[in-house]
Amino acid sequence: RSVKKEGQMYNKSLWFTLLSDDSKIKIEKLLQQIRNGLDEGFSITAEVCTEQKKDVHYKFVGTPVRDSKGKVKSFFGLVIDVTELAETQKKLEEKKKEAQNADLLKSAFLKNMSHEIRTPLQAVIGFSELLSEEHDEKEESFFVGEIKRNTNMLLKIVNEILLLSKLDAGMVKPKQEPCDMALLLKSRCDIASTKIKNKNVELICMKNVNETCTVATDSGLITRILDNLIDNAVRFTDTGYIKVNFGYEEGLLMLFVEDTGCGIDNNMQTRIFD
Repeated sequence: RSVKKEGQMYNKSLWFTLLSDDSKIKIEKLLQQIRNGLDEGFSITAEVCTEQKKDVHYKFVGTPVRDSKGKVKSFFGLVIDVTELAETQKKLEEKKKEAQNADLLKSAFLKNMSHEIRTPLQAVIGFSELLSEEHDEKEESFFVGEIKRNTNMLLKIVNEILLLSKLDAGMVKPKQEPCDMALLLKSRCDIASTKIKNKNVELICMKNVNETCTVATDSGLITRILDNLIDNAVRFTDTGYIKVNFGYEEGLLMLFVEDTGCGIDNNMQTRIFD
């Protein structure tokens, strides 16, 4: 098992038990080729499972030794410990997969954002053109209101894209500043209540504004998280309620947004909350 044990001999049945499953398949395939007449040198890397539960990788470089009848009686060659190299290659493969996954996510995000940007942009262009045409005062007020609403929506989307770029570049560093969660929660609920147009949906802010809970955190990022969760709840809740709450348990700030909407598919939850 160790390079230090020079001259140590293992028969096939013994050293085969030390190999990983993938290595057994590779070695067996090589042996079959040798049985079928392969008489040249070979080089193969195998993974050996040690008693210390740490996988060791060896590179076998050698050639088969045959008797007068052409039957393989032994192998002659070198065994080189390439564990460090194998671990480095494994890490590189993992990093490569991470990079590929990140590129796929970015592509999907940008594809979605291009659609999200076009929708309010087309509304702004459309209502601007209507303003240039003949219209009455009541229509003008409506057109201006829609342009403002879609412009704000467009600005929010652009800010989200900029934030994603900063996160990707490691430029977002959360601040540690005093933040009154009760006041912050109430302010977000007050804004969200103006977005609920369905009278069948009730927005319930669970904490009383007088119940102070000051924590050291980044109020800007907390606001962004709360707004996104509440906006989704408003968007996907047709009837019932939306409850917004927070708690401070064992040194952790817990934020809650509960609604009676369609909910999030279980398969998507791990991706969304990653």
